[in-house]
Amino acid sequence: GLDWIHLRNPAPDSFSLAERPGWLRLRGQAVTLDELAAPAFAGRRQRHFVFTAESCLDFSPTREGEEAGLTLLMTNQHRYDCFVTRRGDRRVLV
Repeated sequence: GLDWIHLRNPAPDSFSLAERPGWLRLRGQAVTLDELAAPAFAGRRQRHFVFTAESCLDFSPTREGEEAGLTLLMTNQHRYDCFVTRRGDRRVLV
């Protein structure tokens, strides 16, 4: 729908709605939200001060540094992140 947005110009191969029907598949990239590039990102603009956000995440990081989750984004440097990553041999929520 038109409510969904990307950051900058998304790479066409960074997302799919057809690969796994009923799911949005985002393919992670080396680009982070700190950079002025186009990370794998799908978002909606916050329209209310009081809201609920939830997501079902199917992600198993294979090495440290890989992350997937939810972000409340104001700017590249001002945001709140809730994500799954790998620390040692464990999958953790940060």
